[in-house]
Order: sequence, then structure tokens, then C-alpha cells
Amino acid sequence: MALDTLHFILTFAPITLSKITEMTLQWQNISDTEDLYFSQIWQIYQEAFPVTEKRNLQQQKRILKNQNYNLSAIFSSGAIAGLIGWWDFPSLRFIEHIAIAEKFRGGGLGSQFLNEFIEQNNKPILLEVEKPEDEISVRRIEFYKRLGFHLNIVDYLQPPYQKEQEPLPLFVMTYPKASSQQQIDVFVENHHQEIYFD
Repeated sequence: MALDTLHFILTFAPITLSKITEMTLQWQNISDTEDLYFSQIWQIYQEAFPVTEKRNLQQQKRILKNQNYNLSAIFSSGAIAGLIGWWDFPSLRFIEHIAIAEKFRGGGLGSQFLNEFIEQNNKPILLEVEKPEDEISVRRIEFYKRLGFHLNIVDYLQPPYQKEQEPLPLFVMTYPKASSQQQIDVFVENHHQEIYFD
């Protein structure tokens, strides 16, 4: 689970992010499905998320035209290492999808990138996580907690990406502060239509 102009700009040329570790990260905005790097990040996207938590290709083509939506390839030493899909709204940023390619996991790249993302703008950040019902889900929540995110134990349903699917019960994590049920409900009311149904 993005007011003023962004304090950083995603352009068609890679942007070098400041170092936190020895890795040099860059990211590049993907504006349409014909982009040179789209097929590579689409493969990462398909492998990283279950069918209930992702768009199909036609939906992705449409959403890339939305000015509030950003899809970027994450590079490490010149190689595509992951992706982030996020929304820039007037009062917050919503990370809808973030994934690191399997061969780049475990080296701190995800933490480094998210720290850079956090620091580039002072808007609050919201993201969705699966409930802590298995080891992987627990580890993912702890990962975000180490970065300063708060787990909000409130009622929340992710609308289905496909008509044949059911709403998905999830939790919401927020940065830099915890959020109330009322605040999460406002997010749903103001933004779910654009994110999930347009």
C-alpha cells in the first residue's frame, strides 16, 4: 500500500541514487509496454505476485496512462534488479507493487532502495501486506518495520483485480506514523476507485 511537485523526477534516463551501501542503484521510469525494459520487469512482476495481487497486461497498459501512477525499473550495477509501481497522490504515496528479482535478493538492495524512496519526499507512505499467517508474510512485515513502517491492525480489503476474484483481506502498513481505521477508510474512499477500478 503517492501536494506539491515531486522532489525527485523519474525520467527516461536512469537516475543514480545516493549510496547507502556499496551498491549503486538507478531507476528508470517505464511509460508504456513498448519500453525497452518493460518485458524484463514484467517477468519479475509475474513471478513475484500471486494472481490475486496483480494486473493482467491489458490492465497494465491502461494504468500506465494515469498521471498519478509510476512504474520504474530498478537497476543495480547496470542490470535490472527489480521494480516499483507506486501512486503519487496529493497527501500520500501508495506503493502498490515492489519486487526484487530473485538473484538480487538477500543483499540489502530492497532496503537500500526503499530508504532512498522514503528520503526523496516527505509525504506519508502506505502499502498493503498479507496478514502474518505464514513465515514469509511475517518476515515481510518485519522487513518493513525495520524501515520504520507501522502495521495497522484495521479492517481492510484489497479490491479484486479481476471480476472473477473476491476482495482480499490484507493489512496496511504506513510510514512514518501508524494510521487509524478512519484514516485508512479515507484512503479507500478517495483512491481505491482510481487504483483498482479505472
